[in-house]
This record gives sequence, C-alpha cells and structure tokens, in this order.
Amino acid sequence: MTEHQGKTWKSAARGAQEADEAEDAPKPTLDAGLTGWLNGLFAGSVKEVRVLPRLTGSLSVLVDDDWGLGANMERILRGVQKDLPPSRRILEINPDHPMVKALGRLQEEGRAEEAAPLAHLLLDQARLVEGDVSDPAGLVQRLRALSELAAKGLGCELPSRREGVKLSRMERPQFETLRDIPAKRISSAVAFVLCGSRASPCAHRSGAS
Repeated sequence: MTEHQGKTWKSAARGAQEADEAEDAPKPTLDAGLTGWLNGLFAGSVKEVRVLPRLTGSLSVLVDDDWGLGANMERILRGVQKDLPPSRRILEINPDHPMVKALGRLQEEGRAEEAAPLAHLLLDQARLVEGDVSDPAGLVQRLRALSELAAKGLGCELPSRREGVKLSRMERPQFETLRDIPAKRISSAVAFVLCGSRASPCAHRSGAS
C-alpha cells in the first residue's frame, strides 16, 4: 500500500528525493569536489554519498535505495543465509555540520590524506546509530587518531608510538562495548577537534568569510 486518501506514503528509511521537496525550499550547498571525493573514498562501502537538507543536528545517516533491499529485511535474511552479501546503501550527510564544512576545507587545501580518517567517521557514526559495528578495530584506530589530534591541538605531548607492537587483549576492541558508544558523541568530538583546536581548518577560525 503506497497511497491513502490521496496521500502518497513513503518510507523514511528510503531517504529524501529532490522531487518531494518544495520548489521554494532552500537547496543544500556543498562543494562538488568534496562529494566527489567522498564518493570515491566510500566507493566499496556505499552506493552513493549525497547531501540531505532535512538533517539538522545529525552528522550523517544511512538510508536504503529506493529499489534496494531494506536494512531490516537484510538482517532477517542474513539470519537464514549467513553469506548474504551486504547491500550498498546511501550515505546522506548534513552540509551545515561543522565537521562536514571542515572536511571541505581540508579537501580544498589538498590535505585529503589527513582528512580521510576523519571522513570515515561519517560512515562510522551512521552505522553506529543503527547498532552496526562491522569494523570495530578500524573504528578504534580512527578514534585513537582523533584523540591524538585533539591532544596535539591542546598542546599536549604524546608518547612515541612503537611500530609493530600488538595490542594486548585488554586493548583490543570489544563489539559489545563499541555498540554502546553514542554516535552523537563521536560527531561532537570530531567537531571539537576540527573547530575547537588551535590548528583548526574551520572557516571562522581561519579568517575566511
């Protein structure tokens, strides 16, 4: 059933379509270079990265493709068929979030290698909202890099890192622990690092208008 009393029903999990937006609604603006770079960065993980005007405080969200397998149905089928390949969903991002703006500046300045680990947190936190931690080790490494960047920005001296040293059992990420991390806490931490430290790439701290 897709219609009732002249009203068309649409799943919120399917994302927003431009055709559904009012003509006078403000259009989200985001540098095409950033969206192109993010699409390349996440090419093997998501179907598409696009701007979502309906997001306000959230950083990013994963939505289902209009013609793809829904996330809930995929979970049900995976309970029966363990080797079911994951469907590639759509990552929608908030162009007004400080982290997205800061990533845009880093990309414009040719600092893509520096921005890549932080950009991956766009996808990490969207997955975390849904209770999905498919790469706990990678998430922990990116959070550690984020913490070190924050410490450097605050003038803290970091211990030297020894190459080739394996993490102890206590240091290895546990799935149950990571599942409890609020996704909003991650986006807030990233925004602080990018916009609250002394080495901030944010426009309002760099003197740009």
